[in-house]
Amino acid sequence: MPDRQGPARLVRAVFVLMLAAISGCTVAGGPAPDGPIASTAPADPCPGANRDGGAPPARREFTAAGTTSTYQVWTGGRSDRKPAGVVVALHGDGIEERSGEGGLNACLAAIAASSGRLLVVPQTPDTDQNPTWWEDLETNRAWLVALVAEHLPEEYEIDPADVWWTGYSGGAEMLSYGLLASSPEVVSGGALMIGGGGAEEVQPEHVTAKGVQLRLRWVVGDRDDGGPGSDDGFDALSAAREGVECYQRAGYRNVDLRVLPHRDHFDVPQAQMVHEWLDG
Repeated sequence: MPDRQGPARLVRAVFVLMLAAISGCTVAGGPAPDGPIASTAPADPCPGANRDGGAPPARREFTAAGTTSTYQVWTGGRSDRKPAGVVVALHGDGIEERSGEGGLNACLAAIAASSGRLLVVPQTPDTDQNPTWWEDLETNRAWLVALVAEHLPEEYEIDPADVWWTGYSGGAEMLSYGLLASSPEVVSGGALMIGGGGAEEVQPEHVTAKGVQLRLRWVVGDRDDGGPGSDDGFDALSAAREGVECYQRAGYRNVDLRVLPHRDHFDVPQAQMVHEWLDG
């Protein structure tokens, strides 16, 4: 289970503004497990994407096994009924980085739409003042699996062979400790862990011939090491390295780690990283 204990997280309004206004970052080079890789920062946070991802959709409620939460589906203006791929984006602790309309979600929706995919943005069922995915990981994982594997296919024409996941901070922990470790069948394309994604062990029964082909990528800032640039002392850099090593040991073949220089937990350019990964 994730180890992210620490004092209660305070709302960081300044970081909400930073994350809503983040510009992208182009990464050069291949995997860099032991050090930062070069990067630059273009002006457009939605490179290569149609910016018209559609108006912010209403949140819809979904209940599974007595657990209830909400989700949004950004269709990118699609009107046809052809099966579409899906990008599922998991927020971080407190949902701070997704505050405000026209911010990160709209950008991710435009990026997903540019590749013909829908964007699904679930909200954790956690009702605590600082909601997380990982504190009640098994309950939240089961709700996510039911949402994506059972409910969404009934509501939308979804291509089950084209389902991609991305998670930031606590969302990355849900992916690495929860979905990839116990429910890899709902991840058919790959998973992108940003600012976290530790792992201890993947049980052999959850390692499949198809699963080891998934594209798994970890992205973390070199200053996100438990110091001043971290979230309540959470060492996301070490967590990412542990996650990479764990899945490599389990036999996953398409695993890489990108360490971004001069970046901390709050200024990793999420939209750019998602764009590069999907474009990959």
